[in-house]
Amino acid sequence: MWGRNNSGCLGLGDTTQRTSPVQLGTDTDWLEAGITAGACAAIKTNGTLWTWGENYVGALGSGNTTSRSSPAQVGSDTDWGHVLPTAANHDGLFVMKTDGELYYSGLGVHGLSNVSSFTQIGSADGFVDAVMIGTGIVAWK
Repeated sequence: MWGRNNSGCLGLGDTTQRTSPVQLGTDTDWLEAGITAGACAAIKTNGTLWTWGENYVGALGSGNTTSRSSPAQVGSDTDWGHVLPTAANHDGLFVMKTDGELYYSGLGVHGLSNVSSFTQIGSADGFVDAVMIGTGIVAWK
């Protein structure tokens, strides 16, 4: 992780800017991670979801708007599968479960309300991937 580190978005427990890559803690079981507008999400190989960084409008999915400078597990679900790429200036995180259900937290888009806990988008599952384009989500099966 490296960069500006506003609101601790690098997850290193501080807000110090890094100009070269630094390992995030000592854990070696991270599957994938994504960032948007200062909020970060990552999934571990055991399927748990972790978030940190700026929590404007509840993007971290923790049920509040308190920012965190180090990773914290969100809930107890172990079936998170993918962090979706989002627009760099969007204040929300989008993630997918292993069954293809789509979830978001933070700033709502195209009729979705702002929420501070991960909320399913619609009722469909079976999506294999999705991407944010502009202020909308395109998902495919």
